[in-house]
Amino acid sequence: MKSINPATEQLIAEYPEMDPAEVRRRVERAAEQFIAWRATPIAERAEKLHRVAGLLRERRETLARLMTTEMGKPIAAAEAEVDKCAWVCDYYAERAAAILAPRPVASDAAKSYIRHESTLPTSAAVRWRSRKCSATRGCRTGFSRPC
Repeated sequence: MKSINPATEQLIAEYPEMDPAEVRRRVERAAEQFIAWRATPIAERAEKLHRVAGLLRERRETLARLMTTEMGKPIAAAEAEVDKCAWVCDYYAERAAAILAPRPVASDAAKSYIRHESTLPTSAAVRWRSRKCSATRGCRTGFSRPC
C-alpha cells in the first residue's frame, strides 16, 4: 500500500500488505487479548483512555503534520481534529461508567433493565484518508464497556 501526498503526488511511504495468514494471526491474538480485557475494571479502562488523550495532545503537531501531508488537510483543521479526538477520549473516560451502567426499563416483568456487555472483540476499518476522529468513534464506548 502506498501513501501519496495529494498536493505533490510524491510517495510518502510504502506499507506491506498482510497476507491472509497474518490477518488470521492478528485476529486470533485480538480474541486472546479480549479475554483479559473483559476482566479489566472500568476505572482502569478509563485511565487508559485518559492516557490516549494525553498522548494525542503530546503528539498534536506531529499528528497534524501527518494528516496534512497524507490527506491534504489544512494544518489548522488537522490540529483541531487531534484536539477533538483527545477531548472525546477524555469525555468517554469520565462518563463511560454512567453511560454504560445498567438502566431499569418498564416492562411486564417484575424487574427489567438494559445492561451493556462485551461479548466479542470489535474490528474497525477506516479509510486511509478519512478523518482520524472517525477511528476513535467506534472504540470509545467499547474500550470502556463493562463486561
